[in-house]
Amino acid sequence: MRSSSSALIPVLGLVAMLLVAWPAATVVHGDQDAAALACAMLCFEGWYSCVAACLGHGGSGADACINDCNGKNTKCDEHCPRSTLLPPPPPRSMQPQPPKLP
Repeated sequence: MRSSSSALIPVLGLVAMLLVAWPAATVVHGDQDAAALACAMLCFEGWYSCVAACLGHGGSGADACINDCNGKNTKCDEHCPRSTLLPPPPPRSMQPQPPKLP
C-alpha cells in the first residue's frame, strides 16, 4: 500500500492546476465558467475528504466506502453547471447502461 504522502502528490497537483485555472476562467470565459469550476472544486474537495476518511478507517470496508464516495462525487458533479472549458459529455449510446434483465 502506498504511503499517504505519495498519494497526496497528484491531488496537490490537481488542486494547484484548479487554483490557476479558476482566475483565468473568469477573465477568459466569464462568470459562468468560474461558477462551474468552483462547483467542480467543491465536489473534488468533498470526494477527497470522503476518500481520506475511508482510508483512515482501513480494513476490508475501505473499497466499499471509496465506491460510495465515487457515487456521491458523480451526483455532485451532475449538479454543477456545465463549463465550456470542459469537453461535452459522451453521447448516451456510449455511456454505461445497466444490464438488461432476462
